Amino acid sequence: MTKLNTYRRVIGGGLVTSIWALLYAYTLLSLEAGSTSLVWFDSVLSACLLAALCLFVAVGVRYVRFDSQKRYIPFVLLLLVLLLVWLAVVNLSLQVVFQSGTYFTRTLPLRLFVALPTSLLFFGWLMSQKETDCREEELPEPVMPIVAQPEEQLERITVKRGNAIEVLTLDEILYFQADGDYVTIQSTKGRFLKEQTMKYFESHLDNTLFVRCHRSYLVYVKAIERIELIEKQQQWLFLTNGERLRTSPMGYKLLKQRLGL
Repeated sequence: MTKLNTYRRVIGGGLVTSIWALLYAYTLLSLEAGSTSLVWFDSVLSACLLAALCLFVAVGVRYVRFDSQKRYIPFVLLLLVLLLVWLAVVNLSLQVVFQSGTYFTRTLPLRLFVALPTSLLFFGWLMSQKETDCREEELPEPVMPIVAQPEEQLERITVKRGNAIEVLTLDEILYFQADGDYVTIQSTKGRFLKEQTMKYFESHLDNTLFVRCHRSYLVYVKAIERIELIEKQQQWLFLTNGERLRTSPMGYKLLKQRLGL
C-alpha cells in the first residue's frame, strides 16, 4: 500500500464517518429522540466506532488472502459480528454517561437501518481500493536477463535483535519483502527489519539463488517447496516454513528462467 493510497483511505474514512454522524444526529434531533447533548454524543461515538470496525476488517482482508473466489465471505460475517459488538458498546456507553434509559431501544431500528448499509458500503469501498493496489502490483515488470555477478556479493547479512546483532547466512534466509524504505527479512531465526532497499539486495545477492518473483518479494530458490497455479496467470510459491508468496506474471517468467523450467 503506497502512502498516497493510505492517505486517500484515511481521508475517505474520515469523510464517511463525518457524514454518517451528521445525518444520524440530524435525524434523531428531527425525531426529538433525546436531548441535544445525548444525540450528538451518540452520533459521534457511533460513527467513530463503526468506522474503526470497518477499518479493522479491511486490514484483515489486506493481510489474509484466500484462494477461493469467495475469499471475502468470512470477513463479511466478521463485520456482522462486529456490528453486534458495536451495538453493545454504544448501548453501554450511553447508559454509563447519560443513564439514557429506553433511548437506545427506541432508536435501535433507525440505528440498524443506517449502520448496516453504510458499513457494508464503506467496507466495499475499502475492498475496491485493495483491488486497485493488487492491480498496481501486477503491472508488467521487465524480465531481467541473467547477468554477470557483481564483484562483491553478500555471503551473510547482519541484523539487529534488540541490543544484539545477529548474523544471517544465505541459507537461513527464506525471502525478502519490500516495506517502504526498509526490507523485512524472513529467516529461520525470525523476522528482521533492515534499513536497505530491495534493489540493493537484488544486485548484491547470487541471482541464481535469489529471484525477484514479485515486486514485493525476493525469494530464496531453495526455500520453495512447490508452485501452484491458483488463478489464470497467478501462482503461489509454497515455502518450506509453510508460508506462501504471490508471483507476478513477469516474476513467474523470471523464476522459470532461473529454475530452467
